[in-house]
Amino acid sequence: MNPCCKYLMAFYLSIIITGAVFADHNIQALTVHAYSQEYPWTKSQYQGFIEHLSANSHSPVTIHTEYLDTKRLQYTPDYALSFSDYLKRKYTNYTPDVIYVTDDNGYSFARDHLLSLFPSTPVFFSGVNNLDIADEIASLPIKGVFEKKDISGNIELIEELARDKHNILVLGDGSNTYQAIEKELRQQLDTHDSIEASFLVSNNLEEIIRMLKGRNEKYLFLATIGSIHSENGELLSLNSIISRILQVTDMSIFSMEDAYLFDGVLGGLVTSGKEQGKSAARLALQYLQSNKINAIDNIFDSPNIYQFDKTVLQKQNIKLPPEIYRQALFYNIPPNFYEKYRTLIFIIFLILAITIFLMAGYQFRARRHLKQKNRKKELIQIERNERYQNAILQWSGISYETIEQAFQNATQISSSTLKIERVSVWLYNDSKDQIDCHALYSRSQGHITGLTLKRIDFPDYFDALDTARPLAIEDATTHPATACFTEIYLKPNQIRAMLDIPLYYNGQVAGVLCHEHTGSTRLWEDFEIDFASTMASMVSLSLEVSKRKKIEQGLEEEIENRTREAVEANAAKSTFLANMSHELRTPMHAIMSYAKLVMKSELDEKSLRFMQNIQTSANRLTTLLDDLLDLSKLESGKMELDTAEHDLVQIIQLHLNEVKSLLNNKQVAVKFDPQEQLTGCFDRKLIGQVITNLLSNAIKFSPEGSTIIIRAYAESRVLSDGQEDVLHLEVIDDGIGIPAAELEDIFDKFIQSSSTRTQSGGTGLGLPISREIISLHNGKIWAESPVEGNVGSTFHAVIPIDCKIA
Repeated sequence: MNPCCKYLMAFYLSIIITGAVFADHNIQALTVHAYSQEYPWTKSQYQGFIEHLSANSHSPVTIHTEYLDTKRLQYTPDYALSFSDYLKRKYTNYTPDVIYVTDDNGYSFARDHLLSLFPSTPVFFSGVNNLDIADEIASLPIKGVFEKKDISGNIELIEELARDKHNILVLGDGSNTYQAIEKELRQQLDTHDSIEASFLVSNNLEEIIRMLKGRNEKYLFLATIGSIHSENGELLSLNSIISRILQVTDMSIFSMEDAYLFDGVLGGLVTSGKEQGKSAARLALQYLQSNKINAIDNIFDSPNIYQFDKTVLQKQNIKLPPEIYRQALFYNIPPNFYEKYRTLIFIIFLILAITIFLMAGYQFRARRHLKQKNRKKELIQIERNERYQNAILQWSGISYETIEQAFQNATQISSSTLKIERVSVWLYNDSKDQIDCHALYSRSQGHITGLTLKRIDFPDYFDALDTARPLAIEDATTHPATACFTEIYLKPNQIRAMLDIPLYYNGQVAGVLCHEHTGSTRLWEDFEIDFASTMASMVSLSLEVSKRKKIEQGLEEEIENRTREAVEANAAKSTFLANMSHELRTPMHAIMSYAKLVMKSELDEKSLRFMQNIQTSANRLTTLLDDLLDLSKLESGKMELDTAEHDLVQIIQLHLNEVKSLLNNKQVAVKFDPQEQLTGCFDRKLIGQVITNLLSNAIKFSPEGSTIIIRAYAESRVLSDGQEDVLHLEVIDDGIGIPAAELEDIFDKFIQSSSTRTQSGGTGLGLPISREIISLHNGKIWAESPVEGNVGSTFHAVIPIDCKIA
């Protein structure tokens, strides 16, 4: 063989072998935690580390986890040695790529034992309070994130809220960590004359409860309480400790650690365990990319954030300073008006939908006067629409005592109306690992029950149901989601086509309304899917009403259950928007289709005006539903972003063209003198939605003959992550302005300024949606209006140029 050929073959072979080795390599990570698996601080650090490492690594990550549990067992040299022997036996012939440890005891164990057990593996830590080890680790393959509670920041927060001389009570468990916090706290208090502090130190909960009774301080400051025990020496959970404290005191409780943020704790400037873990993962990823541990710097600035319980803030009438409110995270947010009364609103919309269906039915009958050549087609269409309408009216007129009777009525009506052999109602069990048939109607056999399908047996079908989308399947024997039923179910029952519509309860998929066509394949038409979706919405409403009746009966029998259900109702803060949007979209589309169909016929002027009003109202309702669904996705974190490099100037000009008709109708001009190009990384569609919302508002509230000014430029600005290069958009109008007290409120849902709400329509959702979109991009949006004269408003939107999506 030619020598050149030999060298070429060897070269290509080495590339193939090397690529295969790297492709098969899994990152091995060993994590050793100082505390127990269920300790909240440990769980949050571990979660932040694993999520960030897995999401940003180019290779799969395999995790092995161990717990020293030093809240229950004292960390001594003997204990550390025995734990090291245990690891040595367990991990024989195992070499991790990185080691991650948490808290001071985890670091000590890594220094004294892990470095010798795994001499070729570097160690990364988080949650370590002892800054004195910085010099010690300089010569060791150890890097990490130091935890430093922001004591001065919390003291300044208390001063800002109180604004007068006040007392605070500091509570701690006497541990080494507490002693370090108390020492620094006393030093900080020497510079704050307006605060007088008392210290309550014990690791016995009953003793703490006795000493708390009768205290008259306004604020309780939690230093560290992780080592508090019961009378018999049992280590207590943080939740049980805080629950007992809340029973005996009404003080405002401040915390410096997110592990203590249970219901009833006000919050504060807290150390975030999850952010600690993320930062440690970033250091580990730097090492995995460079394989140079000495080139990595330790992180001494602890990632602390403001975090507050919104319910406690309202209950104690505490108003945060604006600069803190804008950057704070909130939890336990009370429900708004619409979340409280969503059932009533849903019933009103349902009555409206039925009324419009009745009106549409009257108009459909007028189609009998069409020309003879279209008469047969029109009569068939009228008969079908009347059949669907009568089916809905029949359902509305039926009374039932149990939900099973409702299911039987619904399946029988659907089977008769769509002329389908089999219709059934299936509901998930609590764990969603199976669905049970609660009603199956067969035109030849009547009603049947008792069937069950398990997720483990039919994973493809369950995956399709989990998407919450209708399944209109022409041939069920070949479709990927249903082919698994062919031999055991479809062929024995001669089923060829299936139409599955999801059922909802509390905004989540609770089951499916299944339509089964026998004999031949069947292409499901849009009007059949619309009718099936309407029936599914009715069944979902019946399911919710039935379950609510059971809950109400239980509430009448037991007061404790009533309290628990009330808490659960308050926790469902975002399900209303998604539930209402999903359940109303189908009847709205049906209304619009019927109205459009009728308007194509020969109508007198009065009837045409009626139908135009119906179509206009339905369009407005559909727009409202779109806004509600967008807001629901944004608030629940389910909005999917499509980020890429885009030119902001090009997008502004595109959306200016889209609102040109509004400008012409209002006789308002727009002045936009852009730079040549403003490139940034963002979601083109969502940022375009923000631009349209701001422009539409400016046009709506600008007087005729005025000019709207648009500015777009790049600058450097301080955002949540520090100084960043950003794109800045300004929309300036000459409207009547916004009162200063309402500049923050107008970005809340369904809120409009008192100076503009009587001048035009609108739902009050455009600005809240814009704020959520900008927040997803780690940006900032706000409004300004002159203090004197209240003439004109300026809306600002700022997003980072680089991709840093929240």
